Amino acid sequence: MTAKEWLMRGRALEKTIAALQEARKRAYARATGATAPVRDTPGGKGGTGNKADPYIELGDRIAERERELAEVYAEIVRVLGEVRDKELQTLLLERYVNGATWAQVARRIRYSEAHCKGYMHRMALDAVDRLIPRDTE
Repeated sequence: MTAKEWLMRGRALEKTIAALQEARKRAYARATGATAPVRDTPGGKGGTGNKADPYIELGDRIAERERELAEVYAEIVRVLGEVRDKELQTLLLERYVNGATWAQVARRIRYSEAHCKGYMHRMALDAVDRLIPRDTE
């Protein structure tokens, strides 16, 4: 995996985590809605069970997936924190963690867009390439 591919995971994570949070909210709403009676303990005695159980289980699965993605996000931020050149570090954080466009990155770090997108980006990717774990896929 190239440094750019490794970093691109960060751009997609934010959207994925937001979608999972929305799904978890909906599962909770269904579990606590008037049509699905909720009891304090999942499962039930007798044949009918708790109709909210599948939604509770779904919410738990979604929360676990959110935690996994947050760990990946934290790994990216940790590695970017190890980039020695603070301007390159900022460029990478803005682009791959905050999801900024190249124009926004350039404005924030006060360089031309062409310089950010070209020379600085190549230098930043080289710096990350030396830092990323090689067993990541």
